[in-house]
Amino acid sequence: MSDDLQTPVILTGALQEALKFVNSSSKMLKKKMQKKTQLQLVQSLLEVEKEVRKVLNVLGLLSSLSYAEVLQQFKEKALKRAGLTEDEVLNLIEERRQARINKDFAKSDEVRTGLTEKEGGDSGVGEWQLEALPVAVIEDEDVIENEEGESVDEKAEKFIQKFYQEMRMQSQTTTTAAAAMAEERVELRLYNSMTREKDIFNTKVPGEVSMYVCGITAYDYSHLGHARAAVSFDILYRYLKHLGYEVTYVRNFTDVDDK
Repeated sequence: MSDDLQTPVILTGALQEALKFVNSSSKMLKKKMQKKTQLQLVQSLLEVEKEVRKVLNVLGLLSSLSYAEVLQQFKEKALKRAGLTEDEVLNLIEERRQARINKDFAKSDEVRTGLTEKEGGDSGVGEWQLEALPVAVIEDEDVIENEEGESVDEKAEKFIQKFYQEMRMQSQTTTTAAAAMAEERVELRLYNSMTREKDIFNTKVPGEVSMYVCGITAYDYSHLGHARAAVSFDILYRYLKHLGYEVTYVRNFTDVDDK
């Protein structure tokens, strides 16, 4: 391909935007919509396809070959440009894979850098990544790495282990604090909306508490307020039971007709 056609710019710019439009439009077609709107969207997709085909034809990329045949041509051109045979590339990939297994990341980086330099050549298009090598070769290159040569799976495993370790420590701290609080009989105070002061909690009937709690309203999607209403009063109910009170607990449920 000739660089004066600005092929890389078109493939990474305008063509990508066209493909994004095709993807988003395809998703919209799966949703319910008015027939007129649907027809307009289909017409837009047909027009985009027509224009994309024109551009690809000018660039020499509108091939009549099958997908597999096109990939085979890419493989042959990439190997020729790199000055390597397929067996040589496979051996290098296996060498790099073994280096990763042995945690020899310096060797892994050395092999990767060597391949990248051969891939880039003097094409003027920029460096290719290792994953841009022929598809038949890349089938064995199934482990993605970060810049430090550490596989994504290894990185994720370390993160998960660290996350669970921190969660366990926090859980132990919370459990210890909760156990200590449970041993103490904390004096309850309730806000008196009449006096606007916090009064000491005293029951009308000694040892008995009745709770009438306003529940969620089922005319909308679930939200944080629903969780707050459920959790906060449930904690109070459990704590009163822990203190030895006989608790009668009633929660109403508001439906849409009450709105």
